[in-house]
Amino acid sequence: MRCTRLALLIAPLALLACGDGDDQPRVSPTPAPTPVAAGTAAGPAAGMEAAPDAAGVRAEILSVLAAHPAGLEADTAEGRAVLDRFRPADCLAPEEMDGMPFERMCAWWSQPGADRGSDVSLIIDDGIILGAVVREQPGGVEGWDCQPAAAPPDYTICMATRVSSAQSVAWTGYWNDLARR
Repeated sequence: MRCTRLALLIAPLALLACGDGDDQPRVSPTPAPTPVAAGTAAGPAAGMEAAPDAAGVRAEILSVLAAHPAGLEADTAEGRAVLDRFRPADCLAPEEMDGMPFERMCAWWSQPGADRGSDVSLIIDDGIILGAVVREQPGGVEGWDCQPAAAPPDYTICMATRVSSAQSVAWTGYWNDLARR
């Protein structure tokens, strides 16, 4: 039985996970050699070449998001390319996270096994990437509505421009509440 992952996929929290079957509990995720998003083929999709290093992967993710300030549909070539950078185990649905107000969230780590949170986390709702929490990027995602996270101070929460003010407040509140736990 899959245990509820209490770990948040946002950067400020440590990952405490119970895995399926032979997965071992871990403090932080170790990405697979070739990240695969649920329902997609292995490897990067067209339009997003394999990056030589973590900084390149991060830059690619943020660049694609910046090209879609109103949000990025997950089921497009670009959306799949971004989500291919995330392991399926690093994407959680509402039933896996108490009170999560969106369809799912995914996290990407540049330093697997490090005692720190994710570098980029995504909010996906109604099949569209509508939010991102980024580490050590004060400007966040270019063209998106961004603000500093409540804790820790080196994270920025960004919402696509199509996200209503009320929805942005609710989602940002959820992320900040998780960071305070």
